[in-house]
Amino acid sequence: MRDLRAMADSAGRVNPLTDAIRNSYAAAFAVGGAEDYMPMLGTQISRINGVYIAPSTER
Repeated sequence: MRDLRAMADSAGRVNPLTDAIRNSYAAAFAVGGAEDYMPMLGTQISRINGVYIAPSTER
């Protein structure tokens, strides 16, 4: 994220992506998802929004 922010800053561009990522991690942490790995971030965000993702049973 630091590299992305540095590139946007050096180009004089707005970079909402790093703020959105940081806020998403903070939200997941706030609801007890701190022990989960990054791939679980979507699961934590969906849980915050009242959507529960179940594992697929199709193979």
